[in-house]
Amino acid sequence: MQRLSRIGRNTLAVSVSTLLLSACNQGDDAPKPAAVAPQPAAPSMAALSIPLCLNGQCAVIDQDAKLLVPFDNDYDNIVASAYQGTLMAAREERWNLIQAKDGKVLRDDIGEALSLLTPNLYGFVRDGKYGVVDGQGKEVQAPRFDDIYPNSANEFIIYEIDGKRGILDAKGKQLTEALYDTTLVNGSVAEHGGLISAERGEENWIINLATGEQKAVAYESLGDLHDGVMSASVIGKGSQLVDAKGDVVGDGKSYDYLGTPANGLVAFREKYDSPCGYLDYQGKVAIAAQFAGCGAFGKQGGLAQQRMEDGSSGKYGLIDRSGAWKVQPQYDSADSAGLTALGYTVDVPGLAAVGVSTGLFSADFGIFNLDEGSEWVKPGYAQIGALGNDLFVVAKKGGPQKTVSFMGSESQVPVVGLMDRSGKMLLEPDELISIQSAYDGRFLEGLDGMDNAAHTVLLDRQGRTLVPALWQKLEVNPQQGYILGYEVSGTGDEATETLRALYDLNGKPRFTVATTDCGAEQLLDGNGKAIWPQDPTPYCQSDDEQDDEGEPEQEPAPVEESEETSES
Repeated sequence: MQRLSRIGRNTLAVSVSTLLLSACNQGDDAPKPAAVAPQPAAPSMAALSIPLCLNGQCAVIDQDAKLLVPFDNDYDNIVASAYQGTLMAAREERWNLIQAKDGKVLRDDIGEALSLLTPNLYGFVRDGKYGVVDGQGKEVQAPRFDDIYPNSANEFIIYEIDGKRGILDAKGKQLTEALYDTTLVNGSVAEHGGLISAERGEENWIINLATGEQKAVAYESLGDLHDGVMSASVIGKGSQLVDAKGDVVGDGKSYDYLGTPANGLVAFREKYDSPCGYLDYQGKVAIAAQFAGCGAFGKQGGLAQQRMEDGSSGKYGLIDRSGAWKVQPQYDSADSAGLTALGYTVDVPGLAAVGVSTGLFSADFGIFNLDEGSEWVKPGYAQIGALGNDLFVVAKKGGPQKTVSFMGSESQVPVVGLMDRSGKMLLEPDELISIQSAYDGRFLEGLDGMDNAAHTVLLDRQGRTLVPALWQKLEVNPQQGYILGYEVSGTGDEATETLRALYDLNGKPRFTVATTDCGAEQLLDGNGKAIWPQDPTPYCQSDDEQDDEGEPEQEPAPVEESEETSES
């Protein structure tokens, strides 16, 4: 995503975490059902102050589209890192802190450029150097950095001085000096026990985000933390088992493969073409290497694949902690039970997806419960993925497919529906190609495609649609009781997000932004009543303007975003 160091009237402030705000843009035999825990009542929506830019003019509105700061003002842009209290407004290339309720200027000297950092923090530029200021206008870090940006999950802030990187925590407190050449986090740092991998000259280091502790290590990157342990790897040299502090456990032996730690065991292969077995969390061999494939363990065992006398691979069955068969081999495949939007498998604790071949390139899939040691969903689906232990995403055999575009090519993929443990379809396969658990499992997000124009749908866990396929991105804030809908244009570092709608947690619209036939933008309240402009005619675009829709009149200077999945 592009972050802007200079935000003009016709440019976007990029979303940051669930508290981000918008800016401007031009243009348009089944087991019994599991008992499902009752969902907490949706909290009432908090009082919000939302910056919104339409037709080249910016305003501040509340959660019901009431104008707090009207569109008729002299600000070039208005942005916020939280929806309450204060906002930042640009006038004549200077950023001001303003009061949300009436637009009163509280500070007129924030800086000549601004960027969004972690919630309630901004990066600002003064005399060519970056600093950090909070939403109340207090300078958390004086302007002394050459660059500053958050990691993609907005858990910490990276700053740069003379080509070296240092770390601030999410509140702007300095954790390290600028000592590091690179920093690397694959996804969220929370998935790696709060440890950030870094390089310092020829040495590899880890930084503890909670304590600020820094220490040199013998590995380059970390896997996901499970049960207090994780893998640590060096490209070309294999992986070791380390604890939550990043310390190597056992004798520090490296393996070409380490699986997902679960229930006290982790699968290993000494070489990629050698048999697999299991280690305990002290790094000792618990089950000797004797299988062709080894899955994660549940409470009753793990799915392992026979290794035949000639070295070929057989079928999968359930083994106990001694390596003996509890369920005789009968499945042709076994894998993690979860599925990503791109079809990759992800771990769901206690569950595995199993398959039975039906042809050279076809199979039926079901779900095996590793904690109970039994088959939960009999193989019979073209595709299945678990969303926790009570819901499954399924594609039916011979079911409908749709054409999707991805990376410039088209392909046919199955559409999916939602099924509970009893086999009841809560949502029939229709338009969605993916359904994922979101926001700590309270909601589900579906996608209707794979390209940049694909829309996101928000569902509850009963399969009811809360927000239909209108927007490319949705953000949910359960604590403050709102859902945001964004249009997304562009790709990669050039992508921008434009706020278009606000909903409560039941999916009731509180406001939307519509684009009229003539290209003008119009703010509507939750009942569809026009708020501004009531007459859109003066803001209609010419044919040429509509052809160039979304292109800013003034090209912004981008600020480099942190690269959480690659080194730079």
